[in-house]
Amino acid sequence: MDKIELNKKLNNGEQWGFRKDTNDHEYLGWILINKLPKLSFTPKREDYLEEYLYFIKLREAEKREKTPYHVIIKELRRDVHESGKYETGDDIRQKDNYYFSCIDDVEKFMHELGYSFDNIKHRGEIDAP
Repeated sequence: MDKIELNKKLNNGEQWGFRKDTNDHEYLGWILINKLPKLSFTPKREDYLEEYLYFIKLREAEKREKTPYHVIIKELRRDVHESGKYETGDDIRQKDNYYFSCIDDVEKFMHELGYSFDNIKHRGEIDAP
């Protein structure tokens, strides 16, 4: 898929990605890409009793505005995923989050990891958690 088409799908709220080799039969791995929607409101100071809570929400809104492309690299115990159980912290071996300002930066990052948008699949096709 080309990045223009992928970007349209991400703008529609879809999540796409790749299966990731874990070098361990006990674990499954994925690299997932989505685009975070802009917050539908701007946080207002008067809406929060504690000033620090307001600043947390404000930073979140600014981050979504500046770096909406989200890449998650995740490894999960195979038995937990295949059983359909709710995963807990002990079940996850890796969960790294990366944020990018544009689809070009995501594409570059994927190439550095050895992946290409030509081979990207919808999350349902790769049995993503």
